[in-house]
Amino acid sequence: MNELILDRYKKIDFLSTTPSGDSYQAIDTNFNRKVLLKIIPKTSNDLNKRFRNLITTAGQIIHPNVLTILDYGEDEKYFYLIQEFIDTKNDSLTLSKIKQLDDNDKINIVTDIIDALQFAKESHIIHKNLYFDSLFLTKSLKIKIDNFNLERVITKNNLISELGFSTSSPPFIPPEKIKGKQSTYLSDIFQLGCIIYTLFTGIYPFGEKINDENIQKIKLLKYPDLNLFSNLNNNIKQAIRACLKLSPEQRINSYTELLKLLTETDKKSVTIAKEPFNIIELDNKLYLIVNDNNISPETIEDSLINEGYIIHNNDKILEAIKFSNGSPYLISEFTQKIDLKKFKDVAIEITPDKINAFITLPKNYDFTKDEIIYFLKMNNIKYGIDEKAIDKLIHKKDRLRIPVAKGKPPINGNDAFIIYFFEKDNILKPKESDSDRVDFKEINFIQPVRKNDILCIKIPYTEGIDGIDIYGNRIKAKPGKDIKLPVGKNTYVSSDGLKLISTVDGQITFNGKHVNVVEVIIIHQDVDYSVGNINYHGDVIINGDVLSGFNVIAGGDIKINGIVEGCKVVSEKGTITIKGGIFGKEKAKIQALKKITAEFVQDATLICEGDIEVLDYVRNSNVICSGYFKCTKKTGTVHACSITSSDFIEVDIAGTIPYTKTFLKINPLHQVIIKNKINILNDKKEKLTESFNYIKEQLKKIIIKYGNVEDALLDKEYKLYVERMKTVEDKLHYINEHLLLLEDLFERSIKHTSFIKINKSLYTDVTLRIGNYSIKTTKDHTGLHIIKVEKGQLTLPEEESL
Repeated sequence: MNELILDRYKKIDFLSTTPSGDSYQAIDTNFNRKVLLKIIPKTSNDLNKRFRNLITTAGQIIHPNVLTILDYGEDEKYFYLIQEFIDTKNDSLTLSKIKQLDDNDKINIVTDIIDALQFAKESHIIHKNLYFDSLFLTKSLKIKIDNFNLERVITKNNLISELGFSTSSPPFIPPEKIKGKQSTYLSDIFQLGCIIYTLFTGIYPFGEKINDENIQKIKLLKYPDLNLFSNLNNNIKQAIRACLKLSPEQRINSYTELLKLLTETDKKSVTIAKEPFNIIELDNKLYLIVNDNNISPETIEDSLINEGYIIHNNDKILEAIKFSNGSPYLISEFTQKIDLKKFKDVAIEITPDKINAFITLPKNYDFTKDEIIYFLKMNNIKYGIDEKAIDKLIHKKDRLRIPVAKGKPPINGNDAFIIYFFEKDNILKPKESDSDRVDFKEINFIQPVRKNDILCIKIPYTEGIDGIDIYGNRIKAKPGKDIKLPVGKNTYVSSDGLKLISTVDGQITFNGKHVNVVEVIIIHQDVDYSVGNINYHGDVIINGDVLSGFNVIAGGDIKINGIVEGCKVVSEKGTITIKGGIFGKEKAKIQALKKITAEFVQDATLICEGDIEVLDYVRNSNVICSGYFKCTKKTGTVHACSITSSDFIEVDIAGTIPYTKTFLKINPLHQVIIKNKINILNDKKEKLTESFNYIKEQLKKIIIKYGNVEDALLDKEYKLYVERMKTVEDKLHYINEHLLLLEDLFERSIKHTSFIKINKSLYTDVTLRIGNYSIKTTKDHTGLHIIKVEKGQLTLPEEESL
C-alpha cells in the first residue's frame, strides 16, 4: 500500500460520517479532479480483514449507479478509501427531496436502484445496507449507491458498521436480520420495498428512528395501510407488498419481475395526481374543493391563514371535508383578507415553556377581535386562545401587555409504590388492648402468614397527563417511575404483576430488598420482652431461653435449645424438645400432642397425648402422658413428683433421701376407650370434611366469577371463606395427627402389658399404682424391679399390697 496516499489526495473539507468512514472532499492532484476521501481509524487488529473485504467485493461493481472505488491506501494509523466524488452531506436522499419529485422521477430512481442491484447479484454480491444513508441523489436526479457488502449491527438507537462507524437511519431492517440470520439478496428486496414505500408515500414505513417500538413494528410487519394513499397506483401498492413480507421465501424473488410491476403502471395515474384540496375565491365568496377526505382541518386552516383569509366558522371546513367529494363547497358568504402590514408594530411574547403568550399592541390601535385571533394563528398559536382577554384588549387604547393564550401544562405521573400487609421495618410495637393498656409481651416479633396470603400490593405508576402548548403541540408528561415487587423465597407475583403472594405457610422476613416466607421460625435469642410471646401455626426453633411469663404456642414442633422458666409452651400438633431443661418456678406448663423430651424437669406441669422422656431428673412436678414415660439416660431420678402414664413407666431411681412423697401411676390403655375416642374423632373428621368440600365449592364459584385467583383474593367473601377453610384445615390436621397417635396407642394396648420398671433404686415413701392396684414402699430397695399386676395384686420383696 502507498503510505503517502495523502500526498496525492489533498483533503479539503469534512462532509459527514458514513458507514464506511468519515468522508471528506479532496482533490486528486494527479488528475486535478474532485474525489471523495474516506478515513477509517485502525481501532482493532481484525479491521484490516474487514477493510480488504470491502474493497475486494465492492470494488468489483463498476456501474453508473454505484459509487465507484477509485483507490485505497493505509498508514500506521488509518485506512484510506478513495471514491468518485459525491457530496455526502448535501446529496443524501431525504424526505424533503422526495417531496419535490414527481412520480416519473421516483420510478426512474427505483429503476436505477434495481439495475444496480441486479448487476451486483449477477456478480454474487449483495448490498446488506440498503438504508437511506447509502443512497445519494445528484442534482441531475441520478442515484448513487454506496456501502456494498458492509455488515451493520443494530443498536438501541442507530446502526454500527463493521468498520466501527455509527449512523442514524430509518429502520429498513429485514425481519431475518433482527433474528440474527445472514443477509441474502431477498433481504435487499425487503429494504428496497421500504425505499419504494417512502418514495411514493413520503413517510417511512416503520418510523423515523431505530428503537424498540419500531423494531417491534418490523417484527409484526405493521406499517400504515397503503390504501390510505388514494393517489397511489395499484401496481405500486402490489410492488411494495411483494417486497414487504416477513418470510424471505414469500417475497418477490426477481428484480426483473419487480421492475415489470412498476413499469407497467398506468403513466397517467402515476404522473397526474389531484391536490388534496383547493381554495377558490369567486364573486367575493370562498369555496373549498376537497379531494382527500383524510386531510386534517388544521392543514386546510393553516393554508387559509397563510393566504390571508379569516374564517369565522371552522365547522364549515369540517363540512367541506365530509361533503365536497371534489366539488366546490361554500365555506364563507364573503371573503375577508388581512393586510399583514397592519401588524408590523404588534409584538408577541412567548414564555420559554410555550405555555403562555402575551401580545403588546401599539397606541391608538384599531383591531377587531377576529384580526387579533388571525394574527395569533398566523404565528401558529392555535390552542388556548383567550377570547375574553382579547375582548378586553380591543376596548382599551393604551399600550398594554395582555395574556392572550394559555396552554395546558403537563401533569407528571406518580411513582409506583408498595403497600405492605406486614410490619416491614420489624419495629417492635407493643399491642394495645381495648382498655388502652399496653402488653409489652405482644410485640409482633414474629409475623406469620398462610399459603396464598397477599403479602404486599404494588400501586402502579401513572403515565401522567400530557399537556398542550399554545402551538397545539403535545407536551409529553413525565411518567412516574416503576418499582419491582420484592420477590423472595416462597413467594410469587400474581398474573397482573401487582400482588406478591405466599406459596407456603410460614413467617415473613424482610431484608429491605426481598420478602421471604420461612416455613420454620428460628429465634436466635432469648424469648423475652425484645421478642414477646410466640404464637405460630408451624414449627419453632428457639436457640435461647424462654423466660418467665412468656408463652410459646405452635401448631408444629417446638425445639428449645436453652432453659424454660415459668412459662407456657404448647405444641398443638407436634412434639416439644427442651435441650436445656425446665426450671418451672411452679408456673411452667408444657403441653404437646405427640411427645415431650427434656433434659430435666423441676417445678413444672407436663401433659402429653403421646410419650414423655426426661434425660436427667424430674423434681416437684406433675407429669401426665397417654403413652410411656422414661427417665433413664443420666441419673434417671424422679422424686417429690407425680408421674402418670397409660403405657409404662421406666426410671433408674424413684424417690430420694431424705424421703419425699413420690407417685408413679399407670392408667392402663383400654382398647374400648381408645376405640371410642377414634370413633368420635372420625365422626368429627367426616363433618369437617363435608364443611371443607362446601367451602372449596364456594371458593371455586368466586374464582370463576373473577376469572383468576389473584382478583378473587381481594374479594371480601373470598377472604372470609379462606379464613374458614384455614380453620377447618387446622382442625382436620389436628384430628389426623391425633388419630395416628391413638392408632399407635391402640396397637400398644394389644401387644403390651402395663408395668413400672425401676432399674437401680427404689426408696421409701414411693407410691406405685397400676390401674386399681397400688403399693407404697416402706423401705429402700436396690437393683432391677419390674412391677406388674400379677394374680390380682402388686408385690415387692417384703412388701404387701394395700
